[in-house]
Amino acid sequence: MISYELACLLKEHNYPYDIVVETDGENIWKVTKAPSLVELIDSCGDNFSLLARAMKRDCYDWQFDRYYVWIARATDMRPEIFGATPEEAVAKLWISMKTEGVRKKRTTAL
Repeated sequence: MISYELACLLKEHNYPYDIVVETDGENIWKVTKAPSLVELIDSCGDNFSLLARAMKRDCYDWQFDRYYVWIARATDMRPEIFGATPEEAVAKLWISMKTEGVRKKRTTAL
């Protein structure tokens, strides 16, 4: 499951799949429906290139899961996008592809 903040970012950028964010009535917001990893990768289209798990270079945390980071990459983008989970990495990649696309459109329009 993706975080509330990331779900809001996806919604702000008009993510094509359903995302449902609800409250329990006490100002505690949670994501109750989020895109799957397959949907996230599919939304990146043919530009999606890589999803890999790598060891962090400067990790001093002794919890096992914190030694690793997920990396997502598009064919025409550098640098890589990092996330704590594969879903987070690909969601951040999709957002960066959308914002980069907006920047490219603005530059070509000038």
